[in-house]
Amino acid sequence: MAGEHGSAIRHAPGMAVITADLASVPEDWVVRAQALAARHPGATVERKRHGFVLHYRAAPQHGPALREALEALLEAGPRGFALLGAKMACEVRPQGVDKGGAVRALMAQPPFAGRRPVYVGDDVTDEDGIAAACALGGEGLRVGSDFTDAAAVRAWLAGLAAG
Repeated sequence: MAGEHGSAIRHAPGMAVITADLASVPEDWVVRAQALAARHPGATVERKRHGFVLHYRAAPQHGPALREALEALLEAGPRGFALLGAKMACEVRPQGVDKGGAVRALMAQPPFAGRRPVYVGDDVTDEDGIAAACALGGEGLRVGSDFTDAAAVRAWLAGLAAG
């Protein structure tokens, strides 16, 4: 299991979750992002362990203004954080952690070591994981181009499990 772009990893069921020692975004950034979302109906803030995501799926017209405001926040604040665009969202997180690192960490340990990774993703945040899986001799698949939707992924997985 890997979460938070690889900053939390459990190598096998029952094992402890290993968390990376990462800086967290300043609390005032979260407060400012929440105020920003409140001024743009339909925008919401999702708090993460070390950062946050500003979602605007319900208010796509506000996307450019929200991204510009977050860019200004990062420019004026402490270094060591990145702004990542995603589907109808912007994520602020510590630099140096991504889903590719999570794939490499999982593949370096049993039970995955020596196996062929397959990564399925649907967002820009998945591109590092897809690239890592391919670099390790596996495959990276995308919902929207390799699969029509999440239901198609579930059907594919059920077919693999069946036989």
